[in-house]
Amino acid sequence: MRLAKELEAKTLIAKSESKLVTGQVNSEYQPKDPQLIKYLERATRMAATFKKFTFHHVPREQNERADLLLKLATDKRGVQRSVIHESISWPTIKEATVYNVEGKRMWMSPLMEYLKDEQLLSDTTEAKKVARDAARYIIIGGELYR
Repeated sequence: MRLAKELEAKTLIAKSESKLVTGQVNSEYQPKDPQLIKYLERATRMAATFKKFTFHHVPREQNERADLLLKLATDKRGVQRSVIHESISWPTIKEATVYNVEGKRMWMSPLMEYLKDEQLLSDTTEAKKVARDAARYIIIGGELYR
């Protein structure tokens, strides 16, 4: 849902193999675990930010996308593919601490400036490097992604 929001999606159709999760999000079941209740509350708040949000259960045997992702994960390395994947190592319901680093030039500052405004450094050698490297990056929601 976060990625769809960052991409400014207005409508989201989400699918899951978990009958329990889809049932909880669709108010068919009530979670009992306090941690799951927090996740459900957060999911409900995020879902409300879309103009239209639907969440469907897809049985495992009908989930072709999961099969495709499994094949990509087990395929031989060396073939470049773009797959959006996010590993989460802590509960997402805890709020992260954000530190303000504005004003300090970082390695990504020239890339961000080039991608936003096509602004290059005065050093032509460095400017060519930034322009070349920028082809591998994108800015979504003010964040730089590779």
